[in-house]
Amino acid sequence: MQFRYLRQPHQWKRVKQQSDGAKNVVLVPFVNGCIMTQLLDSVQLYLDSTLDVSKSRVWINSGIQQPTADHFPNLAFSKDAYIPQDTWQELSSEQSKTLITHRQASDYSRTVGIFSVPDHILAPLRQLNISQLTPDDNHQLSTPEYGKATEPILTFFKSHCNKGEPTLAGIGISWPNLPTVTINPTAGHYIGLHLDSWDRLPLQYRHQSTNRICINLGESDRHFLFINLTLIDMLIVLRHPEFLPENSLKISRQVQWKGRNLFYKNRLSLSKVSPLTLKNAFAKRYPNYPVIKVRISPGEAYIAPTENILHEGSTLDQNHSDVQLTIRGHFKL
Repeated sequence: MQFRYLRQPHQWKRVKQQSDGAKNVVLVPFVNGCIMTQLLDSVQLYLDSTLDVSKSRVWINSGIQQPTADHFPNLAFSKDAYIPQDTWQELSSEQSKTLITHRQASDYSRTVGIFSVPDHILAPLRQLNISQLTPDDNHQLSTPEYGKATEPILTFFKSHCNKGEPTLAGIGISWPNLPTVTINPTAGHYIGLHLDSWDRLPLQYRHQSTNRICINLGESDRHFLFINLTLIDMLIVLRHPEFLPENSLKISRQVQWKGRNLFYKNRLSLSKVSPLTLKNAFAKRYPNYPVIKVRISPGEAYIAPTENILHEGSTLDQNHSDVQLTIRGHFKL
């Protein structure tokens, strides 16, 4: 039995080809009226046991889209920008099993973690009323007071570094109600889902990059967006469709990982594909692969391999300016 896809006027249909030639048509699951590709079992989300569970934490959607002036008339996006479709819903039980882990990560190159930050290390910044700043106040962040107020944070996370010391990447302030927040400083355009490139490692070594801790210093919930595939995963599914989610249902996880490791050893070292080219190729071929959205409340943080996964921040539905502090390092929490 084999699966293949047929394009129909307003939907995709998955055609199950029986050995006798008969065809059974099965609709692929939809989210709020939009088709959704199933999650591949790859990057996992760790939720610390101390987090507030009184309201929803994680959502999934039906893929990405290129922003248009009709939807965002006052925002300029780069020509290759992709943002999530607004088709969010909570995870199903099966999706939760695939995505969420309750074990602390052993491999931070393919794990996103959400945790609460100790109040005492944030107190110096809160005493400066940092949550009240707007993007127009960015100049204040260069004063000695703010530099001194970040020292307890760096000291605390130094003990959580596997090697080296944490680096302060900076404090960012964004306006509320933005679908994505990252701007190309040269062009002044929003770039949408993207890869960080502080370490500038080539594709085959991206999993060795530093990861990122981003702390919500504002007064509103912010949201971290990501696609739960590493760059290697994207390259594999582009070159070898048998590892796509709908096909991997028929392949045990052990076999999947053996296949990935074999591909990595024999093929990836020869690859000259740039991460940006890979991101664009994946987005064009698989725009229906879902995006994950995670709530980050004030005083909480995410840790993520942002040089190895497509990601972004979002301030939609926020009532105040978004204020966040980023540090980089080889962290293990």
